[in-house]
Amino acid sequence: MITSQSISLKQKTQKPILIESNQQSINMVTNTITFIGQVNINYDYLNINADIVTINYAQKEKNKCKIIEGYGKPATFKQSSQNKNKLIYGKSLKICYKTSSNTLTLTGNAHIKLLNSEIKGNKINYVINKNYIEASNKPGKQVLTTLVIYT
Repeated sequence: MITSQSISLKQKTQKPILIESNQQSINMVTNTITFIGQVNINYDYLNINADIVTINYAQKEKNKCKIIEGYGKPATFKQSSQNKNKLIYGKSLKICYKTSSNTLTLTGNAHIKLLNSEIKGNKINYVINKNYIEASNKPGKQVLTTLVIYT
């Protein structure tokens, strides 16, 4: 188990990222950490599981985490709200988390589920702090949305 407490996701926070994997490598020239095999990342209310994860960080900015990319068949994420009454699940072939915009981008067989509603497409952008989701699909294909509305 590897704990990367020196990498912060947001500039103003000092919360640790807990990362478990079968192996890791660090490239100090490119400021990239690669985790391979049963990778599990926990940060605050966000959990990402993938086969391979790379983290790019800015060493000059006190090791600020810039991008987390996860790859799997599928890679998955789970995000709970602060009061933990809503869970959002997602899966795709690639998950990219950009810390500057607090955005998750799911690419390749992308799927997000909130409660009983879901969205499927080739690419889904989820802006976490704005609760905003945008989906698109390959040319000639449509995005599939299933909404469950309670009356």
